[in-house]
Amino acid sequence: ANAINAALPSLHAEMIERLFDREFNDVVKICSFSAFNQYWILQAMGNANKMDHALASIRLCWGTMTKVTTGCFLELFDHRWFEEWIVRRNGSKVPGPPSYCHPWSSGVTHWLTEAHVGIRPLRPGYGEALISPFVSTLNPSVDGSVGTPFGPIEVETSLDSNERVVRVRVVSPVKARIAFRKVLDGCVLTAMSSGSSEMPGSEQILQSDDLDFGHRLHPQFTSAVGFSRLLQPGHHVVLGKYSGCIDMGGRNSKMSSDSPYPPFPPVNYPASTQMDITTHGNWKGNYGADGYILFGFNNGTDVTKLPTYVGNVS
Repeated sequence: ANAINAALPSLHAEMIERLFDREFNDVVKICSFSAFNQYWILQAMGNANKMDHALASIRLCWGTMTKVTTGCFLELFDHRWFEEWIVRRNGSKVPGPPSYCHPWSSGVTHWLTEAHVGIRPLRPGYGEALISPFVSTLNPSVDGSVGTPFGPIEVETSLDSNERVVRVRVVSPVKARIAFRKVLDGCVLTAMSSGSSEMPGSEQILQSDDLDFGHRLHPQFTSAVGFSRLLQPGHHVVLGKYSGCIDMGGRNSKMSSDSPYPPFPPVNYPASTQMDITTHGNWKGNYGADGYILFGFNNGTDVTKLPTYVGNVS
């Protein structure tokens, strides 16, 4: 994740795609990075232009977490805890001893503000603001506000999937630029327009190379969006219009995936597993009769005895 976030010169787009598929594109393990480390994971998915995956992971990891807490974020969380302990076993708390109100797990709120609602400063002290909301077929609307020394910035964004138009309503006490994704669900940004008196009609779509702040933003992000000119403080309604759509093979449809958290692929493992909450440390005689691997058991060295029907474990 930090390799992606650092925008290492050697990390080209194809390598980022491979890293994402290998490390993050798994609905089973995505929460296992722990909520207090997940901010960097969300950043990496956003910087890799995997915003729908990032938002799905939030629904899974934090959305499920809030069903078993009283408003605070946990230090650690496995979404299976909810199903196993709370639903099936009628429990009232999660297993283990995680911190039950962990401030480091709240990075998700900051990430949602900047990456999903899309409000972030372009100049120190919000001298200027960037409004870059993310919407898609899977996440068709978002709204939020951020306080600044000059008053709140309010943003409401929605996608009209039939017309292929993204509508952004902004109320800002400071100068601001609007940014739209160049490609949205297989469609290409072809026009930008506004209903405000200050910017009537069509507007030129600017690239990061045309502006003096591109170096402050992640290169994967700046290459993926087109910018408006600098808008004066006030109320604006800006439209991003898309066309030239290509068939995405149903990948963006909520109804086309067997996964409970699209666009993550469906869970598909060769073995079925279940949680054991009764054995605890008394595993001898219950587990390992056929064979075992004890990771780092002997002064950091694995102790291994594989059964005859297992060739290797990697």
